[in-house]
Amino acid sequence: MIKNENIKPPKMTYKATYIGLLLSLLAVGFIFSLLFPAGAGVIVVHNESGQVVKDVVIMARATKITTKNMQNDEIVSAFFKKPDESGYEVTVTFDSGKILTLQSGYLLSGYDRCDLFTITKDEITHKDVIRLKM
Repeated sequence: MIKNENIKPPKMTYKATYIGLLLSLLAVGFIFSLLFPAGAGVIVVHNESGQVVKDVVIMARATKITTKNMQNDEIVSAFFKKPDESGYEVTVTFDSGKILTLQSGYLLSGYDRCDLFTITKDEITHKDVIRLKM
């Protein structure tokens, strides 16, 4: 092995090492949050009204989920990511022009959940089926 006394390894300070380690941990955390997002939501809508539903609009803060022309006994589901805390605002319009509304639920950020909305001829019911802390 050849030794050269004039070449010295670069000096690294503890501060530079600490900053590099911190940036690496932040990058790993960011990638992990993209791959495994918390706060996912699943909505299931069941039409038990005996009528055709022209429109269903479900709002969860800025997230808008819509479906059209739901037949009687039809089930529709949707997946969405909840960015923060909010609640549901549901509007159902029948072919006859009748409108039903519901404000329900409280969506907590960081929780995965599944909610069931059942439409009857006179009301919309909401049931919190699953709530999991991630």
